[in-house]
Amino acid sequence: MLMRRWICLLLSAWLLVLAAGCGREDRAQRQDWDAVQADGTLRIGVTQCPPFSQKGPDGTWSGFDMDLARAVCEKLEVEPVFVELDWSGRTDALNRGEVMCLWSGLTARSDLLETLDFTQTYLASRPVLVVLWEDVELYRTVEQLKGKTLAVESGSAGESAVAACLPEAEADPVASQQAALEAVLDGTAQGAVVDLLVARNAVETNQKLTVQMSLELGTEELAVAVARSSDLTAKINQALTALQQEGVLDDLAAQYGLTEELIAG
Repeated sequence: MLMRRWICLLLSAWLLVLAAGCGREDRAQRQDWDAVQADGTLRIGVTQCPPFSQKGPDGTWSGFDMDLARAVCEKLEVEPVFVELDWSGRTDALNRGEVMCLWSGLTARSDLLETLDFTQTYLASRPVLVVLWEDVELYRTVEQLKGKTLAVESGSAGESAVAACLPEAEADPVASQQAALEAVLDGTAQGAVVDLLVARNAVETNQKLTVQMSLELGTEELAVAVARSSDLTAKINQALTALQQEGVLDDLAAQYGLTEELIAG
């Protein structure tokens, strides 16, 4: 058990450290910023992922990441255009130019750096296991999860956490974190491994669900994903730094109850 815990912690550290250095390689840049400036808009790929991004009945997007994206766009003097994607194809949509960035509770991960870049991170979180309240005593340990189906967002930190920390469970990749939670509710999975902040929002809105706090599944940090080698990464970083210095990030985090998760500059 102790060895598995160390493996999980080392995996988290490796993912975060390498992702943090993603812009340090000397490689030719994609000139995306000129296109964004010329168009006057920043097309942002999003999905339903409360509390980071959710679409209201009138089609308006709200949430911490959506408000932060609007603040960044104001700094860049462009208009945000939120494009709802099939989240399982998010990286392809980004690399095809359908959107210029991805921004919905995304974890900065080094194993994705062959296909995209990440901005500086702004929120700290961790993967957690969500189960039905009635099953909380059944799935407290790694041993109890052997052979059980755990829904995870395809290509997410949750999927990596299951592989590293719960290797004898059966990971079931689905399109999004919301889809993973729905798999628990409809009985097709015994649990879902999702971001803690997503899990917290889910259990507040659905009393059938709870977070299994007895398991340690590593840590993660959230960032914006941009096409590999894009000069847009530096522009978004400059805006994020300015918003942090001006206290806007602090205000947004307080509004959404995320002050403790905010990463200091």
